[in-house]
Amino acid sequence: MIVGDFTGDGKLDIVYTVSIGSPGILVGRGDGTFDPPATLSVTFGSGPLVAGDFNGDGRLDVATTDGGNARVRVFPGASGGAFLAATNFNARTLPVSVAAADFDGDGQSELVVANQTDGTVSVFRGDSAIFWARRFIGAPDWRRS
Repeated sequence: MIVGDFTGDGKLDIVYTVSIGSPGILVGRGDGTFDPPATLSVTFGSGPLVAGDFNGDGRLDVATTDGGNARVRVFPGASGGAFLAATNFNARTLPVSVAAADFDGDGQSELVVANQTDGTVSVFRGDSAIFWARRFIGAPDWRRS
């Protein structure tokens, strides 16, 4: 579940998944209440969600992991709280979590993804409309004691 202004009206909305294939949005009214749930026309999957303006168009987009296919999926935001079809980016084996931040100070969000099987972190650098590069950073093996 993630919170942000997905409709562009200045009010906070909630995007959520309750099961694979059932993402929805609760459009905020700005007074602590929401419109009835609306089903979104895309399938996020069951991975964690993160929001950010990843393509620089001023709308919030949604990114999620797709562990079964070893990729990160970015769904561009569209008008009215809708989302366009995903662009997929290859990660490493079994990506399990995702976060977004401007790590290099260029004003564009990067995505970082934790890969469970090989203990690495994938870094996808944002560059205007696309993510253009990735690196894998070795992480300590948390399975060792």
